[in-house]
Amino acid sequence: MDRPVPTTSVRPGPRTKLVDSARYFFAYDGTVLPDGTVVISQSSIDYSGPGGSPVGQVWQHVFVSL
Repeated sequence: MDRPVPTTSVRPGPRTKLVDSARYFFAYDGTVLPDGTVVISQSSIDYSGPGGSPVGQVWQHVFVSL
């Protein structure tokens, strides 16, 4: 039997500049594991190319609470 997937309407918070560079950070997902550990993932992209185009590598970041 298929169950409906719950949906949540989330409003993004205010934008806050964390670094003084052309690298932008995008938070994608987070969860709390059964043992209470919090895991959050994000990517960052450097937009310092010609005309603000992306250059270099996309960095993947994972933050884990201790």
